[in-house]
Amino acid sequence: MTTKVNQTCWKCSRTCSHGRVGPCLLPVRWLPLSLLMLFSITLTSGCATYVHDRMADAGDIITVTVGEGLGVTAKAGPIHTGLGYCFDYYGLRCGEILKRNRGAWDFGEYKSGDFALVILAVSGFWSNECNNLPKRAEVRGKTFESEWLNWQGNGHFVPFFDVPSGHHGKGCPSQLTQMDIAIGVGISIRLGINPLELVDFILGFVGLDIYDDDVAGAKGEEKERQ
Repeated sequence: MTTKVNQTCWKCSRTCSHGRVGPCLLPVRWLPLSLLMLFSITLTSGCATYVHDRMADAGDIITVTVGEGLGVTAKAGPIHTGLGYCFDYYGLRCGEILKRNRGAWDFGEYKSGDFALVILAVSGFWSNECNNLPKRAEVRGKTFESEWLNWQGNGHFVPFFDVPSGHHGKGCPSQLTQMDIAIGVGISIRLGINPLELVDFILGFVGLDIYDDDVAGAKGEEKERQ
């Protein structure tokens, strides 16, 4: 007559009464860890670009910069007014981290700022072509300047309107939903938010890219070649 003896199962660390050390079903408590390991493997095998694009979209939602300025400027979509100027040296704008280089008027990788005289206002965010640095914001379609500053003579001035024209011939539709305010008393602060960039960020999790700015993978390489 055989007597079943309780033994410790080598898989689930539980005492089993099947008379031998053998396989048992993994307990439910290990499921989250198993899913996490699966996600990590997937991430390192091809989804890193997806995560990179989601992080870039998140950076497009808000604007927080510190720089140099005097007065107040405010922007809501194409409506732009105020009295003063603001140059952005440090912070987050258009999904890019701004960091000023040493030296007067040397903005770093990107130049960013605006100027307003009540009914006349201009703004811009573009690559600092004096630096031979990667221009990711151009590839993502985030660089722009006021349309009526278009040096090809196609710009038109309309009071209170500051319609963005994509830099180097590329569009910048995201600026049509951008809202921000800048206050300067020597040192300036700019705060802003873009509601439609928030929508773009959320829809990105299901593969939709309404601003066509997901460029981390092969899509970005193709845009750079163009």
